[in-house]
Amino acid sequence: MTASRSRLVGRWVLGGPVALIAAVTTMASTPLWFPKGAAQVDHLVFAIILFPAYWAAAFFYVLMDSSVRRAGLVIGAVIALNAALITWSFLNASADEPKVVEQPHEEQEGTQS
Repeated sequence: MTASRSRLVGRWVLGGPVALIAAVTTMASTPLWFPKGAAQVDHLVFAIILFPAYWAAAFFYVLMDSSVRRAGLVIGAVIALNAALITWSFLNASADEPKVVEQPHEEQEGTQS
């Protein structure tokens, strides 16, 4: 395989399935780093709406970078960072859950025990 053909195959692999994986992991981690709104609700819709932009950014970066190796390292770092953020979120999910404290029930007035 010639050097130009291996660069072409490398760009094809990075621009296709690897860019898709980078976009999916970025989309999955978006609610974790995107600020909450006024109602303190995670912005899940923004992750879905921004998915094509994530994919396009990864795809065009791979095609426009002069070095296939550097493009692979950058896309790999994006995937690794987002995967680490998602893993950290799952491992710390039990610490973020609110504690339920039961209040003692008061007896209603007018009822006899």
